[in-house]
Amino acid sequence: MVLPLFLFQKLRCRSQVVRQSSAKALFISSSLIGTSKRIENLKLPIEKYRWPAGNGRWSNNLVLVLFPLFLLSIFSTPARTFAQEKKLPKKQNLGRLINSPYSEIAPIISPNGKLLFFTMGIGNPYNQGEDHLQDCYVSKFQSGAWGKPKNLGIPINSPGNDAICGVSPDGQVLFLKNFYYNHVSGLCFAQRTPKGTWQIDPITIESYANSNQFSSQCISTNGQFIILSIEQAGGYGGLDLYVSRLKDRKKNLYGPPESLGPVINTKENDFAPFLAPDGKTLYYSTSGKGGYGNADVFITKRLDDSWVNWTAPQNMGPQINTSGMDAYYSIPASGDVAYFSSSNGENQLDLYKIALTEDQQPFPVTLLSGRVTNRKGEPLNATIVCTDIVQNLEVGRSSTSEETDVFSMVLPAGQHYRFNVESPGYLPFSDEIDLSQQSGFSEPFIDIVLDSIAIGSVTTIGDIFFDFNKATLKPESAYSLDRLAGFLKLNSDWIVEIQGHTDSIGTAEFNNKLSLERAQSVVAYLLGKGIEEKRLRAEGFGAMNPVAENTTDEGRRKNRRVAFRIVGLQK
Repeated sequence: MVLPLFLFQKLRCRSQVVRQSSAKALFISSSLIGTSKRIENLKLPIEKYRWPAGNGRWSNNLVLVLFPLFLLSIFSTPARTFAQEKKLPKKQNLGRLINSPYSEIAPIISPNGKLLFFTMGIGNPYNQGEDHLQDCYVSKFQSGAWGKPKNLGIPINSPGNDAICGVSPDGQVLFLKNFYYNHVSGLCFAQRTPKGTWQIDPITIESYANSNQFSSQCISTNGQFIILSIEQAGGYGGLDLYVSRLKDRKKNLYGPPESLGPVINTKENDFAPFLAPDGKTLYYSTSGKGGYGNADVFITKRLDDSWVNWTAPQNMGPQINTSGMDAYYSIPASGDVAYFSSSNGENQLDLYKIALTEDQQPFPVTLLSGRVTNRKGEPLNATIVCTDIVQNLEVGRSSTSEETDVFSMVLPAGQHYRFNVESPGYLPFSDEIDLSQQSGFSEPFIDIVLDSIAIGSVTTIGDIFFDFNKATLKPESAYSLDRLAGFLKLNSDWIVEIQGHTDSIGTAEFNNKLSLERAQSVVAYLLGKGIEEKRLRAEGFGAMNPVAENTTDEGRRKNRRVAFRIVGLQK
């Protein structure tokens, strides 16, 4: 899951009277960051915003709520001008159906551009709780327009302040910030269940600490990395940007924060990060690099996997950076437009979009979507995992269910990937998707049909690779062959036939011989992994059983495959 995250602060008090000196952490908009010298003596009306009594841990806690009117007054410094200005597209208001008389903030656009999540400001009568604090809403893009926003309800929205900080490509996982569910960082995942409800699971970040009363964060599209804006000992000054890496997906455990280094971080506050779907392009705000206002949005690109080598950050320009309040940029997988909050000229914040120039866009990606069904065409509960073939690193994960039958994931262009599909009671399936020559955004859709586990069922292992015109297995084949060996160990009574197939290029005699030798190579690999010889057979079919036309490169690729078929059970 790149994505800008909504910023909050949390204020805890031990008495009914709130004092500024008692503030430890406080939910509030990231637009306040970079103005600490100007706001340190402000007195804010926070007494009435209290957590409901009845829960011992929360009855004495207060939460400060975002005041858009207050924010608009902060970013009122005159805009600086540069000698040369680029002509940029103009921002467009999303209209009255989305924007209400109240402030709309922190938009999160889904990678496919069809779901818009955002936070509705204080006072909207449709917000949860008697004080109508900030709630999360979603709008769907249908028939060329955004539909009426819907309050996401409980448990996404609590009696306090709630914000969605990111969404997975398939829309089934939300990156949520709410201290009601996580008393440390406030970060949680909201997972949609097969029944259509939401399950909240807190996130743990090792060695998490923040000496600043502010924070903000974002998460990569694949969920592998969280970018944090926090203040820690040994930093560069004020809020700095850090990366936390996924350690255990099942436990939602992330490693200790690592600084993004001096190219990104300044002596001032660096905050509101947004990692684009390519996993390399970072948009963030800083008050330490000059610009048009008190803090400007910059763009930079990661040069390697160290997370400390970046291109020199570039100002996003005067149409995005103004003397007023503009923040919370979110970009879909297409990378050609940004959604953000901005002053509407009437002391409120509205949601806008703006087209991005080529130099403002991230690297291209592929938005891979598909459907998983059985032979009857019925949708299945399936898990789809995509990995980089060269590095064997997971780059995407999605799922389908009887209610949500389409999966989706973002894959950076220019790489070679494999995807594995598993569903209880069905044979696994795997195939490759080669994007090494992909130079622009694409949205392929694939249909995957799984066979149930039964004698005679066949499945394809489409990411087994051999040397050209040889039966020598390439190292990249080990990943899926190891998974196959593990699958056969779990089903130890199966007798299976490993099948080799080729395209139609070459003579029938050569193709028959090559296909058999390749099947035998796979059998030999499985024997080396402890599968009994009596359970394995090798057959070569040459070009006799094509699954696609042999007139195109893609068709021939699909025909060059290894499959296995259940032929019986051990007695």
